[in-house]
Parts: sequence; C-alpha cells; structure tokens
Amino acid sequence: MKVRLTHVISAGIAVACLVSFQAQSATTYRVTSLGTLGGGETAAYALNNLGMVAGKSVNADGITHAFVWSAGQGMLDLGDLSGGMGYSEAHGINDLGQVVGLTTVEGDNVHAFIWDQANGMRDLGTLPGYGNYTNALAINNSGQVVGATSSVGAYPPFLYDQAHGMQDVRTLVGSNNFSGAMDINSQGGVLGSAYLPQGGAQAVVWQNNQVIGVGDLPGGNNLSAGFRMNDLGDVVGWSSTYIPGMAYQGDHAFLWRDGAILDLGDLLGGSDSSVAFGVNNKRQVVGKGNLGLPYGGYMDRAFLWSETDGMLVLDSLVDPSDMYHGVGFGNARDINDMGQIIAAGIGGEYSAVLLTPVPEPEAYVMMLLGLGLVAFQARSRLI
Repeated sequence: MKVRLTHVISAGIAVACLVSFQAQSATTYRVTSLGTLGGGETAAYALNNLGMVAGKSVNADGITHAFVWSAGQGMLDLGDLSGGMGYSEAHGINDLGQVVGLTTVEGDNVHAFIWDQANGMRDLGTLPGYGNYTNALAINNSGQVVGATSSVGAYPPFLYDQAHGMQDVRTLVGSNNFSGAMDINSQGGVLGSAYLPQGGAQAVVWQNNQVIGVGDLPGGNNLSAGFRMNDLGDVVGWSSTYIPGMAYQGDHAFLWRDGAILDLGDLLGGSDSSVAFGVNNKRQVVGKGNLGLPYGGYMDRAFLWSETDGMLVLDSLVDPSDMYHGVGFGNARDINDMGQIIAAGIGGEYSAVLLTPVPEPEAYVMMLLGLGLVAFQARSRLI
C-alpha cells in the first residue's frame, strides 16, 4: 500500500478548514450555573482561556468571599486574610489559574491579594503614602498585576510584579494625570484613564513607555472609560456620544482597535445606554445594553457583538434544548478566546452563569480530526 504525501497534506488542510468554519459558525450556547458558596448570591467578574471563573459569592454564614470556579472542581472558597470571617472578592484570573482581588485584613483595612493553588491567598500590601486600601483588578500570564489605591483626594493606580513589588503607575508613566489601572495584557500594556486639561477624562493605554489616548465617540464631550484590553491592544468600554436627531447625550459601548474608536450602538429599541465589559482576541465583545420592551420602557440585557453579526441579545443565542432557553441575562462581564461567556441576571444581578458554544470547541476539533483520519484511511486503502 502506497500513501502519497499530497493526500496527507490535503486531509490535514480539509480538517483545518472545517474546524475554522465550524468555530466561526457556532452561534448557540449551553448554560452552566456556577452555583454559590452556600448562600444566595454569586457574581462573576473574570474568565480565563481554560474556562475558569473568578468572582465573589456568599457562603452559608452570610459572608462574601472570593471564589475560583472550574468545571472539574466546581466553586472553591478562597477565604480572606482576616481570619476567615472577613470580606473578599476576586476581579482577575490568568491562564495559570492565578487570581487577584481584594480582601479585608487585620485592623479593618483592605488590601489587594494574589492567590494560587500552591500558595493560597497572599497579601500584596499597599502603596507607600497612599493609605491602607488597595484593590487588584487584573493579572496577565507573566504575573503582573494592576489595580487601584485610595487616599483622601487621590486614587493612584499601581503595577505589581514579583521583582519590583508595588509601584505607582503615574511615576512609571511620568504623568500625574494617569488615573486608574483597569487591565493589563500579555505585552504588559496597561489600560487606564487620564484627566484632560480641557476637562473630562478618557481611556488611555500605556505601552512601550508611551501613553496613547483612546478618545471618545463623536460629541462625547471628552468622556470615555475602558474596562478591558485584549492582547492585540484593542480596548472596550463606554463613551458619551451625541445621538443624531435627539436632544440628549447617550452612552454607547465602544471598541477601540487599530487606533480608531468604533461605536457599537445599543440593542433594538434601547435608550442609547450600553457598555462593553469584555473582549477576546477574536474581537468578540460582551457587555450590556438597553432593550426596548413591546409594552414600553426598557430593560438591561446582556449582548454579544461581533464584526459579522453586530450586537445581539445574548438570550437569543441560548440553545433551544437548554433548560435556560428563554431566561434573560442582564449583563455579560467577560469572554475568552474559546467564545465562553460569563453572564449574570437569572433571578437577579447576583446570579452567575457560564455560556459555552455548542458544540464545544474542543469536542468539535476532536470530532473533525477523527473524521479526517477516517477519510484519510479510507482514501489510502484505494491507492
């Protein structure tokens, strides 16, 4: 039996094309409830590319603690640094499973923490001269952490890494106008905001020792804020904008990419109020918008935006066979590169779910590789 190399290459290309096509055309989701730590409320804030979720949940004693959730282990209570009876919440998680957030410590102070499976929860401390409050908001795969501090009249952002400890981002940037540090990507780019001399504040990105302004939408009066940045340097958030034909300003979700800001609009019949909270490296965006109701009025609804489909109500993408089909989601906070989404709103804002594309990306890859192998073997028998 003789097998030609061209047949092997052709089979490989065919399978790769099928995987790519199916990944792009997966438009429905199955829903997994994340549950709670034993109490009645859960909020999810961050999602990594392994499908692990970080957030906060109320335990059986009525205490709110940070958690990390995975499909294999369920929800794990991360505790706190004030004897287990204090408060904590998680805001960021990287692909190594490291989690960051805030926790109460002794003396009723609040400090940023980092957690991992091997070492548990560790105190990141405070920025000298700026009080006893720090809050870690994001962590990249290099272990760099960004967040906020607080003192009277000042909220300097910080950057933390193991080599340098906690540093004032304003000192690194060389400008006291830089405020807030919401996210950090794999290249070390920091998403924050900056006060403008003419008034207002806008989202900015600090990367390669350069500060780049995101700007605002037309008629936005110099007002915008960014919440998440992907590894391409794209930023999502909200911006004030002038609504043509209307005598008012609206707030619209935006995607900033390749140096230009794009208005993502609002949901059908909405009141021009939308905000984007998450973006993946495929430039899919999630957030919440106002949806017009048939009997009048509006309601917050989670959305998924893509270049192909525009802004869609997330409810409409749930698989018809799923038990959560027809249930509304009030907000979507993050989306990973597999297309998984964390959302809230089943029964209230403090209910958290994970939406996974149907069929699941890994399952489809394995199935298509198997079909490709079968086809190749059948072809080789004929040669």
